[in-house]
Amino acid sequence: MAVGEAEIIERPGELEIFARGQTLQLGGTEVMPLPDAHFFTNSQNQFPIKSASIGYSAKEGIEADIVLGLPWNTTGGAIHNWLTGRPAQEFRGDWELGIGFIEDRGVPLQPAIDYGVPGLYTGRTEAFVLNDSGTNLREIRTNLDGSPITDTDRSMLRTENRFYLGTNTHLDVQAYTASDPAVLSEFYPGDYRNTKLPETSAYLHHQTSNHLLTFSTRANLDDFSYRDNRSLSPRFIEELPVVTWNLLAQTIGETPWETPIVLDVASELGQRRSDFNAGATVRTPDQTLRVDNDVELSTPFTFGVINIRPFISTRGTLYDNTVAGGSEQRIAFEGGVQLGTRMSRVFQWTSDEGSSGVRHILSPRFTFRNRFYVDDAPTDFYQFDATDALSEQQLVRFEVRNLLQDSEAADEAAPRDFLMLDLAQDLWPDKTRDNNGETLGLFYYDLRVRPQGHWVPFPTFSFAFYGDHDWNNGLRTLDTELRFGPLAGLTWTLEYRTDAFVDGAVGLSANTRIYDRWLLFANSLFDLNEDDWKTYGFGLQRRDHDWSIAMTGNYNPFSDETTFRLEFIPTLPGLSRASDSQYGRTYLQNAGFAALY
Repeated sequence: MAVGEAEIIERPGELEIFARGQTLQLGGTEVMPLPDAHFFTNSQNQFPIKSASIGYSAKEGIEADIVLGLPWNTTGGAIHNWLTGRPAQEFRGDWELGIGFIEDRGVPLQPAIDYGVPGLYTGRTEAFVLNDSGTNLREIRTNLDGSPITDTDRSMLRTENRFYLGTNTHLDVQAYTASDPAVLSEFYPGDYRNTKLPETSAYLHHQTSNHLLTFSTRANLDDFSYRDNRSLSPRFIEELPVVTWNLLAQTIGETPWETPIVLDVASELGQRRSDFNAGATVRTPDQTLRVDNDVELSTPFTFGVINIRPFISTRGTLYDNTVAGGSEQRIAFEGGVQLGTRMSRVFQWTSDEGSSGVRHILSPRFTFRNRFYVDDAPTDFYQFDATDALSEQQLVRFEVRNLLQDSEAADEAAPRDFLMLDLAQDLWPDKTRDNNGETLGLFYYDLRVRPQGHWVPFPTFSFAFYGDHDWNNGLRTLDTELRFGPLAGLTWTLEYRTDAFVDGAVGLSANTRIYDRWLLFANSLFDLNEDDWKTYGFGLQRRDHDWSIAMTGNYNPFSDETTFRLEFIPTLPGLSRASDSQYGRTYLQNAGFAALY
């Protein structure tokens, strides 16, 4: 960005800047004129182009988009002053408009606004509109009843807001609605795969000391919703509303042997019901008012080096509607004990390079939990969450954590762990009732190594190996991740994931930085079960002081689609904001550039 004339005025705590005669240049060549800018250094810069890209998809043809945006502090400040009576100058916000082009589908529009006042409120509202002339390619293509999704007028609106109502209180309000269930997976794949599932809700959170009070309500504005695995769900569980109160670790007295008696209370009052989505085959009315109170007493104490926490709890639940009709009460009792300790030792040695050492920390723990009385079966109640699914159960768990810490941090308050090994084994004393006749439950393991250049030739070396094992049926899940480099000038990442049902998949990726400004990345995934290379991606990006440009390629196995893209992103201070749409920065993330950061 070239500026013909700049005027800088010193203000209290910031600078006021006027930029006149601006032009956008690439490689010294003027591409387009830009409007004059006026901004403060504590606000975002007024460069109107946030990103621009062009690409080609083998399935959808030419794709292009540009995202424009500027602050709207003046207008937003006036609205803020009118609504609250507070100074307009404290408001900060930005608007943006994404204009796209997909050859086989149309012209998507993506307007959005950000707004906020520090310590008072913050939020973002965004929309998506497209007159779609193509077909869906990605994970969700049919409705819950199996009929194809053929909507042409595609739209989405969502808003997320937080209001600060005091030092200890805040209110979160969010809403989501879309024209059909495929909008999210088709045009916002990052959100669909990685973020919290969309919903419309309000959540009030108030906490003082060890008291926590919440008020929540959830609703569904559409006739579809998603399961945790991202497939379509036949129902959405509404809260109409639900109030909870928690008292955490409150000392209420002492035992005769001078150990504390600790009280924990979790209380809930609320109404739930299933909002059945279009295509659901079962539509049983299940609206239920539930009053639940869980009280736990514990007496933690130490015996030598062992920390011991015996506890007993009682849970009373009242339902005004059950499967059999009418109201019902349920009582459940649980007791148990937890034992644990922490042992450590420092191993030191002296070499030509000076004094070095390693600290080993060993933390074993034993847990016994026995829910010995539940006076009604889960089948008597409508199932909304774990409270409704309570049943009698005994569990014994042995756990041990091993930590190795480096010598430089051995005497610090927050030392760095370069090796962690967690092991846990479940045992089921009442094996016939609780674990299909098997005493041994799952065995869990988690190994993570990250020496950061200590004792290994690669400064980026890290290794993770975690999963769980079923002693009766063998391997249940296994995940491994290995990262090392530079080797042959590249940093390599190798991943392997499998479970009891499939042979799994192997992922391989490599990246490097060239002349400090160039980033190069490539990745691929091989499916061992199908003996086939499933996906690949590659990219080249140049990052300068105030802009970056990237060329990427990606193959998506969900849609059998190969895409190539060229993207330009200004990186002036305050401009960058992650995009989750099909366009823009998502392609950099899909190609693997996120691994470079």
